[in-house]
Amino acid sequence: MENISKIGVIVFLLTLLLIILILPVHAQSVTRIEICDDGEMRCMGDSLQKCDGNSWETLIDCDYQCWESPEPHCVEKSKVSFYVTLIIIFGILFLVIGLLIGKFVLSNKKKK
Repeated sequence: MENISKIGVIVFLLTLLLIILILPVHAQSVTRIEICDDGEMRCMGDSLQKCDGNSWETLIDCDYQCWESPEPHCVEKSKVSFYVTLIIIFGILFLVIGLLIGKFVLSNKKKK
């Protein structure tokens, strides 16, 4: 019975020694996960954020919106209204041109 106890203690000590020797080697082999590059900018909701030390920090909470392109930046409501108005105008213009072309094509088919 004493031999089994001694063997158990020896196995325990050897296991502990292996853990102590292997753990630091394993800890060094764990690579750091890169979240972002320093200086990189992004929008998170309506907040403008900058990467600093592999983590995102909020620079400013935008009053209206944060846009991703061409570079992440805060925009004012007036600029958004201007772009929406411009898109609507061009949409209506293309619709009218399309209808006129369609009418012209149909009227030429009826004449033949």
